[in-house]
Amino acid sequence: MTANVTVGFDGSPESVAATRWAAREARLRGAPLCLLHVARSPATSEVPLHRPGPPSASAATLLRQVAEEAERDHEGLVVTVEERAGRPAAELAGAVDDIGRTQLLVLGSRGLGSLAGFVLGSVGLSVLHDVRRPVVYVRSAEPAGAGDAVAAGPGAAGDVVLGLDLERPAPPALEFAFREAALGHSALRVVHAWHMPVGFGQAEIMDPGLVQEIGDGTERELLTVLAPWTERFPSVKTTAEAVMGSPAVQLVYASAGASLLVVGLLLRGHPPGGRVGPVTGAVLHHVSAPVAVVPHG
Repeated sequence: MTANVTVGFDGSPESVAATRWAAREARLRGAPLCLLHVARSPATSEVPLHRPGPPSASAATLLRQVAEEAERDHEGLVVTVEERAGRPAAELAGAVDDIGRTQLLVLGSRGLGSLAGFVLGSVGLSVLHDVRRPVVYVRSAEPAGAGDAVAAGPGAAGDVVLGLDLERPAPPALEFAFREAALGHSALRVVHAWHMPVGFGQAEIMDPGLVQEIGDGTERELLTVLAPWTERFPSVKTTAEAVMGSPAVQLVYASAGASLLVVGLLLRGHPPGGRVGPVTGAVLHHVSAPVAVVPHG
């Protein structure tokens, strides 16, 4: 059985947009699509006091509508619906293991200072650390009511952007980004943000050419790291950008107009449900494009 693409659906405009993104992704991968709805009482926290009941009639209707829409818009796409009850983070993580061997989990995200739907409190963070599979967070393309089944989904235009740390270049994130670019026939921009070495102080002011020299050296190093991947994926038009500044700020800037931003998440040393790093946290909150977080290590 081909591993599927699973999307967490909670009836929000973000989850509708996530479903549309996931349907397109499943079609490109030649994989089935699973819509997973986890019912819980809205008055409870991530640890509910009682077991939640079945989904409301409106949520169930919307779930059927978006499933039918995915089948209609993507001929030949196999769509299944899974309804569960329990703790969303645990059920989402469990879905990766037992729903057709999920290869990718897609969630809706409101971001911009607040997280909604499945990305609420510790849910989204727990999923990131528990599933050990790529997780894509998708925004709603435009404001809409929770019951609006025609909320616009994300567009397919734009490059794939990969944020790469040269100190810990993550092969899983590199492979994911190159494969996504190849699947969507998109260009790939690899961005690495760097700082002046400790101890240089104001040397860049005294010698303006120093910044250029370090930047050129960093870009050459970046190209060296990418060389095996560009050889492996010759159809992907790849550009490398070494930019000075904060990685979070530079990735938010670079993601403007992108079809997807890819970042790695180092799991080593982080307990399940732990915090994400400042760069991952910043892009999840402030990037409007879909964000793929690829666990590694």
